[in-house]
Amino acid sequence: MPNPFDRLGTFVASYNDAICKLFESNRRGSLPFHSEPTVGVQILAASDGFLVDYHPFHEKMQEPGVVGYDLSGYDLNTLCQFLSCRLLRVRYPEIGKPYEPPTPVPDTPQDDIIPGGFGIMIHPDVRAALKDHTCASQGYVPPPFPAIQASPLVQYEEGIAKHVLPCRFKIWSPVVDLPGLGLRRLYHWTHADLWWYPDRLNLDPEQSSEVAHADFQALQVIIRAAEVLSPTEAKEDSPSHASKILEGLCRDFEALLDSSGHDEEAIHQWLNEPKHHLFLDSDPAKVWSKVPFGKSVSDFVVRCSDGRYKLIEIEPASSPIFQGKGHEPTARFNHACRQVRDWKQHVREHVHEVRDVQGLADIYEPGGVVIMGRAHDIAADKARKRWYDMKNAPELDLFTYDEVCERVRQLAYRLAKLGAAL
Repeated sequence: MPNPFDRLGTFVASYNDAICKLFESNRRGSLPFHSEPTVGVQILAASDGFLVDYHPFHEKMQEPGVVGYDLSGYDLNTLCQFLSCRLLRVRYPEIGKPYEPPTPVPDTPQDDIIPGGFGIMIHPDVRAALKDHTCASQGYVPPPFPAIQASPLVQYEEGIAKHVLPCRFKIWSPVVDLPGLGLRRLYHWTHADLWWYPDRLNLDPEQSSEVAHADFQALQVIIRAAEVLSPTEAKEDSPSHASKILEGLCRDFEALLDSSGHDEEAIHQWLNEPKHHLFLDSDPAKVWSKVPFGKSVSDFVVRCSDGRYKLIEIEPASSPIFQGKGHEPTARFNHACRQVRDWKQHVREHVHEVRDVQGLADIYEPGGVVIMGRAHDIAADKARKRWYDMKNAPELDLFTYDEVCERVRQLAYRLAKLGAAL
């Protein structure tokens, strides 16, 4: 690879290895359109930025690895529109002009999708379907295809655009419905990045695993919220979009806690929805509801992405953790903790039965979690000190519902900052 690509190339090669490992070890079946191993990475250098796309194996890329092409005779917008048949576009706010909200991008008519055989980014199945005359004979009229408009971060001073900031815009290919074939990715690549001034970012290969993990989490958030990555969902930078989804879910959960915090079953059913599983654990691979252990039933069992298990007991948000204004735990809180300890002991003593009968493969020494109460329950100094002491004990993880929301908000914040914080 030529020298101008070395630093970015080293980072994306390491990033690609990391994200492929995440897909390999984390329920690939639930992300069927984006979890193909991407054996090839292509870096296209334009005059004002870089396009990096991640490809599954195909005949034009026989060898795995990173390849770079100097296309600096074109700006990034021209390059993206040319290769994507005007489906992928780059918009720059006018430097020196006041801020203007981005205008919606019109979708591209079918007639403009495959001009002269270009549009090599388009998935082969999509190209074939669009050229298939049987579609027309059956009266099928292809709809307009979704256009994605990407914009860099821009520094504004007193409402005036000053300059483009170093950043990255993350795109996962949207999924479209084809007659006779069903859902397919619109693009051949599973995901792509647009980079501006990457030489000014912290492209430490050691950080690539953290970035890959955040991108993976963002994709999961979007898929869980929308079931498939629709064209509408794909039109935004994925970490930023996932951050907005999480913020909205936090507000929804807090509203439920305020109105129905006494109703444990209502809280349970809300948490049991796949798009809400992040409130149970920051990186859930699979969640089971109401799993029996011995004579009692757990609220949730979570298998984390690293293979560890957690047994979770929830109590009503309205149930206090401490007695009155003191700092002694309530009987209900102590009972919840004792239940989780009993479940953990049951797993230790009946591990083969738990694995075989209840389908918790490879479970071993699971962690325990208790979620109960609200932040105002521990407002007093003595109660707050006691709470922190109990939380620091190694046996159980303890959370109020407000702490659960705060953990999700911290993830939302990290995702929102990802593009400019590399």
